[in-house]
Amino acid sequence: MTIRSSFSTGATLATTLAVLALAGCGGGVNLKPASSVGPNSDGDRSVVNAVDGVQMRVKTGQWDGDASVLRDVTPIHVRIENESDQPIRLSYENFALVAEATGQRFAALPPIAINGSVERSANVVGSPGFTSSGFAVAPYYASSYPTMNAYGTAYGYDTGYYNNYISRWADYSVELPTPYMRQVAIPDGVVEPGGMIEGFLYFEEVPTDKVAGVDFRSTLVNAETGNRFGQISVPFIATQ
Repeated sequence: MTIRSSFSTGATLATTLAVLALAGCGGGVNLKPASSVGPNSDGDRSVVNAVDGVQMRVKTGQWDGDASVLRDVTPIHVRIENESDQPIRLSYENFALVAEATGQRFAALPPIAINGSVERSANVVGSPGFTSSGFAVAPYYASSYPTMNAYGTAYGYDTGYYNNYISRWADYSVELPTPYMRQVAIPDGVVEPGGMIEGFLYFEEVPTDKVAGVDFRSTLVNAETGNRFGQISVPFIATQ
């Protein structure tokens, strides 16, 4: 079954002005594609890379939600297109921003908690705000996305990773994640051959006044076998 949802929320004038005011405070608004990537579009904020038939378009400076979010996390807009012959498993632990000079990792933060089992998640997303087709949510997120299909084969998740990074939200200066952040987030799940998904991932804040550049990295995993078969890497530089 083909699954489709839509994302067409525009930023208000107040939000736009607030985002501009926060441009020097870290977060995705201060990351731009590195010159080594080559020609790019969308105001020098978008880069496309592809490995083994899987293409990712990675954009910064796209956040149109609450501007205060940018003080604490780095939202990255990602479009994933699977033109390979393998179903791709998306998991937060397989995404990271990695500092070029030091190797420091800025983890992708799961915006939806999982209540102690792979069968129930703790937050319900009433209407998904991401765009997808040929995508099924992970079995442990089925209760959070009641209007979407869950992947038919059960699989687990890294409890240490999720327990660690879910708890990070409590450390921030404002109450995060917001309902809108959950709504537009790319969830764990599977992109079938010919499928796609487009939405946001949230990374630990990148201190762009201290880090010269980061690589967006995504490990590609076959959903049926669990085997890793490639890695997408997109370099970004910090701008002030």
